Amino acid sequence: MTWHRRGRRRLASTVVVVVAACAAPQIASAETVPLPSGAASGAAQDYVLDSTACPAAGDCVAVGRYADGSGNGQGLIETESNGSWTAQELNLSSLPSVLSNPSAELSSVACTSVGNCVAGGAYVDSDSHQQGLIATETGGSWTVSEVNTSALPSLYSSNPDVTVTSVSCPSAGDCTAVGYYTDGSDAKQGLILSESNGTWTAGKLSLSGLSTASNPSVNLVQVSCASAGNCAAVGTYRDSFLHSQALLVTESNGTWTAGEANLSQLPSVAGNPEAFVESVSCPSVGACTAVGYYVDGTSSYQGLLLNQSGSTWQPATEATLPADAAGSTNLQNDLYVNSVSCASAGNCTAVGAYDSTSANDVEGLELTETNGSWAPGVEANLPGAGSSNPEVWLASVACVSAEHCVTAGSYDGSDGNNQALIAQQSGGNWTTAGVEQPTTYDNYTDDGAGVACAPGGYCAAAGYTLSDVIPNNDSGFLFDAPGAVTSPSATVDGTSAQVAWTAPSDTGGLPITGYTITANDLTDSARGGQTITVGTSGGPTFKGLTPDDTYTFAVSATSLMGTGIAATTESVAVPASKQQISASLGKLLAPKGAASRLRSLRRTHAYTFTYKPLESGRVTVRWYHITGHGKHKKKRLVASGSARTTGTSSVKVHVKLNKLGRRLVKSSHKLRLTARVTFSSGSTTVTRTHTFTLR
Repeated sequence: MTWHRRGRRRLASTVVVVVAACAAPQIASAETVPLPSGAASGAAQDYVLDSTACPAAGDCVAVGRYADGSGNGQGLIETESNGSWTAQELNLSSLPSVLSNPSAELSSVACTSVGNCVAGGAYVDSDSHQQGLIATETGGSWTVSEVNTSALPSLYSSNPDVTVTSVSCPSAGDCTAVGYYTDGSDAKQGLILSESNGTWTAGKLSLSGLSTASNPSVNLVQVSCASAGNCAAVGTYRDSFLHSQALLVTESNGTWTAGEANLSQLPSVAGNPEAFVESVSCPSVGACTAVGYYVDGTSSYQGLLLNQSGSTWQPATEATLPADAAGSTNLQNDLYVNSVSCASAGNCTAVGAYDSTSANDVEGLELTETNGSWAPGVEANLPGAGSSNPEVWLASVACVSAEHCVTAGSYDGSDGNNQALIAQQSGGNWTTAGVEQPTTYDNYTDDGAGVACAPGGYCAAAGYTLSDVIPNNDSGFLFDAPGAVTSPSATVDGTSAQVAWTAPSDTGGLPITGYTITANDLTDSARGGQTITVGTSGGPTFKGLTPDDTYTFAVSATSLMGTGIAATTESVAVPASKQQISASLGKLLAPKGAASRLRSLRRTHAYTFTYKPLESGRVTVRWYHITGHGKHKKKRLVASGSARTTGTSSVKVHVKLNKLGRRLVKSSHKLRLTARVTFSSGSTTVTRTHTFTLR
């Protein structure tokens, strides 16, 4: 079975000038990719990962294929749960018929929530025909079905060559998938699959209004949906002059319309433009962005940028080459834009590759759109010295926000071996890390990768590079944000808290670059949210915490793959302020009610207060009888009581009359006393006094 991939085209050879300073090398080991128990071992091991989805931090899914012990291609599903990955083989037993060597692969996955995903791909049936398949995960369990092609107007029965290339799910049960199939005239047609409330229907993409060849050779490579019934898909088709044209397909309220990219405003276009659209991102309805490349008048490939406004695609613009791009008439300045991700309408990031002015030098390309305006491309810094031709290829990008994106691809290191490449954009600056693969490859590679990020910034990248152990074998890789730190703790001193932890053992395959710590006020959430970021050593001190509030602190390790799984400290209480404690003592300053009457006190010789403390400590109540003035003033204790407080649990304070107090209560018709109430906790002591009258 031959798989269609959007693969990498060989870039022109050019000459080397290094224009960007590079950080110190960051070489790490990727996450170990678990494989099913039946996978081939040793030199025969062959597996790829094509696509990733992350519905939540620490809970992602990656799909692809692997070779089993008999060399058969099997669909591969990698599932991450709370930061740990497990592998399973796609179970094909429910399909109508499967070849003994099924040669199955999943090429795309989308998730609406943890445990609820949809993946698309293809397999070879028992008649050696390639059939499309849809795998659905519900509540953590996967089922698979063959694409029902019965509604397609014409199908080439001897080999329908059905393939699902991309899936997008704006909501559970309402997904869209695209791909291609071969019709009864042996012509390659666009395939659109629509799911509504869990039921899939297949349809042929109508090219009405376009001038097409008898075999339009349609290839839809990606789809993005802003909402159910509002999507955009991109790819290529062959026109009546047998030229490859960029194809833009728009769904509006459930109706699909196909159009050709408008190249009229590009600087120059070849007679055979060879235009390709590789990626599309739709952050909202009617505000999609697509990228790709085309052949200009000098037969060079140039970057293609397309923006949608409402239901209309605007004329394409050309990506501006980085400053060090090939510019001599003797050199080609090829540029490919492979992937785009938009945080919001008009705020996107795209990646790819281009020829620089260096001999045999292919560099990574990064493009940023801000408020609808694309800045000139910049070169992707390499984490260390590359080979004479680093052969950088950025294959996929995902953006959490307009200024926070992650991209994945590969490059050739100084030893000539192919390495996985991860880069993160933060605040407009890019940082890169390279990872040596388990097996090496010292030649040009047709690699791939998929990146996805959860809303909170937890990202995962899955991809593959070639192995030179066995020609054309692939070696997959996995990266994700770091696992949870261990032993997080907080120590309170006044209104400050010192937070500490132990670094996570699971770094996600990349070095930890720092930590993010957030204070959560459990008493009043509106007073929480204070965040501190620190480097790889030392814990932060949170100052200005609210007295008498209880806090926890969430600690997350960070890497180029984003913010890792959070671990939370146990709750700690901030001591109340003296003003707050003083206010809490108010109800202890004078007895009230029938129990405070002289008649009752003559019988009980005691009074009981209920006190709700603000923190742990000891509360004491003393009553004094004061007579005389000046040097003749006498202060005599008549009653006292105390109680130890634990946290904020209410306590009973029993104030008992002493001998003098009992005599005064018995002989008086009206008794004037002074209360002295004290709360003590550590070095904090708060006292209030008040004069009251007993009758």
